[in-house]
Amino acid sequence: MNGERIDGRGKGCAACKQRKIKCDERCLLSPYFPQSRQEDFIDVQKHYGVSSINKILNKIEPEQRNEAIKSIVLESKARKNDPVNGIVGIIHKLQSQIKFYENEIAIVNQQLTYCKQREKHIFHQQKEQIEQLTCYQKRQKEQIKQLLKNQQFLCSELLASSLSSSSSSTSSQLLKQFDDYNYQMRSLPADSVRSET
Repeated sequence: MNGERIDGRGKGCAACKQRKIKCDERCLLSPYFPQSRQEDFIDVQKHYGVSSINKILNKIEPEQRNEAIKSIVLESKARKNDPVNGIVGIIHKLQSQIKFYENEIAIVNQQLTYCKQREKHIFHQQKEQIEQLTCYQKRQKEQIKQLLKNQQFLCSELLASSLSSSSSSTSSQLLKQFDDYNYQMRSLPADSVRSET
């Protein structure tokens, strides 16, 4: 039903037609069961009976009757499709679906939480690696600076030694230190050395 009362008194309602009686203004069912809804009335009559429906309508306010008929039709169709459970079967089915989708949502939320935690952990790992590389690069630069200073010192000492009358042992020591320096320079990354020089 679309929420509006459909007046079927002009041609007689489905209820009166089904019972083969004349439909008049006293018929409680004509606003809700026009001839176009005869199949609905047959289901309602089978499960409730006309007398029971009239009693229900007489006990409630007129403005409540439309919703009451909707409920009666829904229950009758549910009982027709499922004679054992009726509307309760539909309710249980919907509750099962709700529970299923609630479980699905819970699983998805768990996966989202795991992904967020993993992303956070990876971010911290990368941050620590960057900090370690930065510190390593800083130490390398300091070491290169010191080696370059040593280079300048040794070169000046060698030059002074070659111009003076120093003993050959002093020159040998300076050359050995210079070789040690070259070895240390070769052990450093080439890019670091170039960046400092």
